[in-house]
Amino acid sequence: MIKFKRLFNGTMGCIAAILLLIVGVVVAVDPYQQYRKSDVFILNQRLENPGVAKHHDYDAVIVGSSMSMNHYPSQVDSLFRWNTINLTTKGGLDADYYLLFPHLIRQGKVKHMVWGIDFFSYALPVTFSAEPYLYDNKWWNDFPYWFNYTSFENSYKKIRTNELVSRDEISHFDSHLGRQYLLKYYERDNNELYFKKYDFTAMKSRFDKMMDSLIPIMEDVELYIYFTPYSILEFKMFEQYGHWEQVLDFKRYMIGRLLEYPNVKLYDFQKEEFICNLDEYMDLRHHSHAYNKRVIEYMHKDSCRVREDNYIKDLAVLDSLVRLYRIELN
Repeated sequence: MIKFKRLFNGTMGCIAAILLLIVGVVVAVDPYQQYRKSDVFILNQRLENPGVAKHHDYDAVIVGSSMSMNHYPSQVDSLFRWNTINLTTKGGLDADYYLLFPHLIRQGKVKHMVWGIDFFSYALPVTFSAEPYLYDNKWWNDFPYWFNYTSFENSYKKIRTNELVSRDEISHFDSHLGRQYLLKYYERDNNELYFKKYDFTAMKSRFDKMMDSLIPIMEDVELYIYFTPYSILEFKMFEQYGHWEQVLDFKRYMIGRLLEYPNVKLYDFQKEEFICNLDEYMDLRHHSHAYNKRVIEYMHKDSCRVREDNYIKDLAVLDSLVRLYRIELN
């Protein structure tokens, strides 16, 4: 009995020591930047963005999905005279914005926001596991952060990498660029399942909920919102599978609502000069870094601005372009 008790106590002591070691490593390395600023990133935006928003210095943010990830904060700063950081999220959905935007307002830093807006953010189901505890200032509920193998693994990744990341490199990515690569993705994704979730009523409901809860709390933030460029093949597949009218109606509805707010400057880059040059695309949606730079330049010049007196005509032009465009696979 005594031997068993010693064995039990010894085992419990070892487990406690291992747990304390894990907690110590996670807190010391702080892979998600929950407790201090770091210029070494693990490049997992959903885990890092909350801490980056807390501890880094900025007065402007870039938000949106991977279509907005390749913007250059240094370019934004040079043109607008801001202090910008990239807080985009791969596959960004409305569920991400419900956590991120109020968190940004609570920090009291953000005065300007560049926000690339996507249709799929209000159509695709939420399949990721958000971590709401990362978005508060309560250390006592951080036990999922401390006692988590993923946190320990990311701590090791951060120690092993230990490479400083400039603001222009945060979340940047590169891939093969050009018409031949785009067409491969078109052939791969050319099916009904890829587009079937684009239902106007469902998207409108999610967008309205976001607008009613998030936009009012950002009334003191200057919002530069833009429709991100997609290749014409993305729009053609909406048309091919019978969802284009619903997407177009949803875009029309989004514009109508966004133009109601005086702090919103709305831009549309879903125009022929952007969407029909297939050599500027990596796949159906992701475009070149050159397009990211051009988008910022155009916004600085106030070009492609959406206004009450032009958006109906511009939507009709886009509708005609999509319906008349013919895809050449050779």
